[in-house]
Amino acid sequence: MDIVRYLQMVLFLFNLHPSTVAEAAVSCQNFKFVMDEDFVYHHIVEGHVFRRLTVRNAAQCHVRCKEDCLCLCMIYFPQSYENNCELNDVSKDMERAAMKWRQGRNYDDLVRSYKLKGGDKYIPEKHRCINGCCSPNPCLNGRVSLEICDTHRARLSCGCPKKYTGQRCEKIRHPKSCKDIAKNGTSTSGYYNIFDSNNDPFSVYCDFQSEPDFVRTLIQSFSKDDLVSSKNKGFGENFETNNDKREVDWNRYQLSLSQMQSLANNPTHLRATCNFPTDGLQYSDYARA
Repeated sequence: MDIVRYLQMVLFLFNLHPSTVAEAAVSCQNFKFVMDEDFVYHHIVEGHVFRRLTVRNAAQCHVRCKEDCLCLCMIYFPQSYENNCELNDVSKDMERAAMKWRQGRNYDDLVRSYKLKGGDKYIPEKHRCINGCCSPNPCLNGRVSLEICDTHRARLSCGCPKKYTGQRCEKIRHPKSCKDIAKNGTSTSGYYNIFDSNNDPFSVYCDFQSEPDFVRTLIQSFSKDDLVSSKNKGFGENFETNNDKREVDWNRYQLSLSQMQSLANNPTHLRATCNFPTDGLQYSDYARA
């Protein structure tokens, strides 16, 4: 009986040892680059570029993506000589709706595979993932990075708090103004969704380009002929006009009173100018307070 118990104990220890080693095993990250096999020609993933680079060829663009843990795919412009490599923080499998046709721009996935040191198969539920993406910690706003070894997901996770989003918790989840939109990395003027104090979204036109170091939110625009209908309407009463579209009607446009009140909590300046849609910013007809 003692011999049986001894054998049972030996078998138990024998089974425990390899399991403990496997859980502590370090995974190896491998990359593959084959142009004709992995490229999707004349396509981009829209809205997910976080870095633009100048490279000599597609292989160098791939290397730069591989070196940046936020990068999951790259766009290479073979006909361009400057800023011809774009690094993106999603892949086509993660955001299929973001795949768009763009002549002369070629999409390439960062193809990855994971194995254990020694060549054994990596099993996510069983083995520890170490891919080098959390040293040093890339997460912002007090979060700690977790490395991920999954070929269909990001290479790291930060577990962002409610106020922030993005791979590194670098983006404001509910931007309250065009200034917040700019902080999230946008630099092209146009329509964007911002949020009021109840976190309900509404669309505004943001001007990022007419004045260096200033971000503008359009609250009102009227032509001289249409100004008559609004001249007796102060900003203290609701006179919402044509702000339910995705294109500005420069002849008749005004946000609602509640939307302007929401914006009033954030701005530092008010600007008035004439003929902006046709002449741009002209300082001969200009006032700023």
